[in-house]
Amino acid sequence: MEILDVKEMSLQMAACKLRNELMKKGDWYDGFAASIGSSLRESGVYEPDVEDMARRVLNRIIGLEEQDGNN
Repeated sequence: MEILDVKEMSLQMAACKLRNELMKKGDWYDGFAASIGSSLRESGVYEPDVEDMARRVLNRIIGLEEQDGNN
């Protein structure tokens, strides 16, 4: 993984790059959703709602709208 120098990339460009990666719903997306889910579990949200809720939170953060009930 490449470490970016703050001087080389603006915060806006970094956020855009992160969002684009999350929109692919690959490993980064799954990792962020798992982290959110872990936080929800610690806050008292119980299965089976945790995974669905974590993905809904992440989708909202990156601007994905629900379509036909799919997250």
